Amino acid sequence: MRQKPNALKIFEALDGRITFTEDQQEKYENFKKGYQSEIWADKRFEKYGWLIIKSLTFHLDGEYACQIDTIIITGDYIFLYEIKWYSKKATDRGKTIQYYSGDEDNPNGPEFKHPREQLKEATEKFKRLMWQLGIKKTLRTYVMFTHPDFVLYNMEEWSLDLVFHSEVESHIEELASTTLRPDDESYHIYNLLMAENLDTSETMPSVPKYNYASTRKVVKCPECNGVIEEVPKNRRKLKCPCCGKLVLINDIAKKALEDYEVLFKETPTPTQLYNWCGGIFNRMRLYKLFYSNKQKE
Repeated sequence: MRQKPNALKIFEALDGRITFTEDQQEKYENFKKGYQSEIWADKRFEKYGWLIIKSLTFHLDGEYACQIDTIIITGDYIFLYEIKWYSKKATDRGKTIQYYSGDEDNPNGPEFKHPREQLKEATEKFKRLMWQLGIKKTLRTYVMFTHPDFVLYNMEEWSLDLVFHSEVESHIEELASTTLRPDDESYHIYNLLMAENLDTSETMPSVPKYNYASTRKVVKCPECNGVIEEVPKNRRKLKCPCCGKLVLINDIAKKALEDYEVLFKETPTPTQLYNWCGGIFNRMRLYKLFYSNKQKE
């Protein structure tokens, strides 16, 4: 399974516990959409028995980490994919993409680096990594847009490295019919690359600064991540006031424990966990859960 980036885990744990700035909220939404997009693509790729690296983050000579969304290794190629969840109308400006503003009189909206350019930069670094590891295999690279509503205007006719939502299935089927199945060398390459994988996203400047004192002491729904204000003392389940789903109270406590471990990189004591939950749980119930989890480790 694809693992959530550490930065996304931190954002999710902080959501409802601190107030995000506008920029932080936008970054959080982008992380969520990006992860959703990658999961969507994973389900299509997994049908064909390829070796798939679901997010590779690596360093080169002390440089800032380079991240590639999806790598597929076959018997004859290595495929690199930049996966995007863009959902608006946009114009291809060559090295940039510009969103449509929604205003007919002033249609030019935000402009940002073209994902093709992002992938070019990542590919150059990946080639250096291949050289360092002694990997010799032909590379093919693509940008995949997974949202069905994304439209890119003014695109060059020969932009065959861009794969849109309606083309994904046929694109993957063509790859499956024209590539060789993974061989021993493919598995060797997979293991070499996975040994380089290191998620350092939590150190990105966009991740909020926080400490224990600055966070609200609340519990949250394991389904929707919404804040739950009250927990019945003598019931096993409750209906989440945010998403309406029926959730186990023990799962709410487990989520609080997991969020603490994500944020502070340690397991809390029973008393710390009780305080972290804002004193909303029965102490004995929380202690039983805590020691039950410890025994499973």
